[in-house]
Amino acid sequence: MKRITISLPDEIAARVEREARRDQTSVSEIVRRNLTSRFGISRDAAKRHIPFAGLFASGHTDTAERHDEILADVYERRHAERQARQGDCARDR
Repeated sequence: MKRITISLPDEIAARVEREARRDQTSVSEIVRRNLTSRFGISRDAAKRHIPFAGLFASGHTDTAERHDEILADVYERRHAERQARQGDCARDR
């Protein structure tokens, strides 16, 4: 998928933002839908390469900037859980 930057008149930008809030989706998705419809491209042909991207809202706005920290925290937590399970298994023998 190619990323582009466009300029919109304030009134159109406000309408797109309102529709995105109403549909609980991104402004990019609203623009994609409208362009796909306008140019007669089927929805299947326009699907994203990562179909699960954007499906969940964490409520965080800085995930992209903090991804290394977040992944390290998850790894450490899972590693500790795995170690604890291995300890439980050893004690059960």
